[in-house]
Amino acid sequence: MKRIIGLFLCSFLLASCNKTSTIIEWVDFVRINGKKYEATYSEIIAEQTFIGEEIGQVQFKVADEITDVDYKTRNGDATYLEKGTKIYAVKKKPECIAIKDESVINGYRLYRLDSSKNDEFRIDKDSDTAAITKVELYSDDTAPSLLRTLSSKTDIQALITLLKQGEINNDYSPNIAKGDPISYKIIFYGEDPLAHQFPMFFDGEKWYWSPSDTAILPAEIESFVKPK
Repeated sequence: MKRIIGLFLCSFLLASCNKTSTIIEWVDFVRINGKKYEATYSEIIAEQTFIGEEIGQVQFKVADEITDVDYKTRNGDATYLEKGTKIYAVKKKPECIAIKDESVINGYRLYRLDSSKNDEFRIDKDSDTAAITKVELYSDDTAPSLLRTLSSKTDIQALITLLKQGEINNDYSPNIAKGDPISYKIIFYGEDPLAHQFPMFFDGEKWYWSPSDTAILPAEIESFVKPK
């Protein structure tokens, strides 16, 4: 009998240890008005004038408290946002909400309905880029700084031409002998409330980016990240 009780207690303690050590890889989400929105990293608000009215506030920061993988999210839940964080609508984009975040270009982080897709936007040899009205290039760090703004059709087209000349190489391995590649962000604007952002990198030897496939870019792209 003592042996059985001992085995039971051992099993109970192991189960308890396993439960308390559960690590959940949370998706960055916000639930409001019965809908779940997930963070999008390829889109930003084009201008703060497109931020609409406040539609609610975060009530509970999930990542700090929940270790149960079966937890059912509730209105006001957010993965990483602090309680009291204000949630805003996005004008003309009912599938999106916005959270004020000074670390994000243009000051707001966007979240999309988890059932919706990012607006289709591509830069490849066959894409139509006529609707692009402005391009910005930023250093990509904890506080991105604006390097260049392209607003003339001539400058925009010159950059896009170089991007379209990128050679697809999904097997490319960056040179990290001297550290991580330097990263940049390219932001494409049109008439839409959302702008589209893509990372670009330089590893000391080659320039490359991965809007979908990884592409090695012409060396001339360097001239666009130098302030004028």
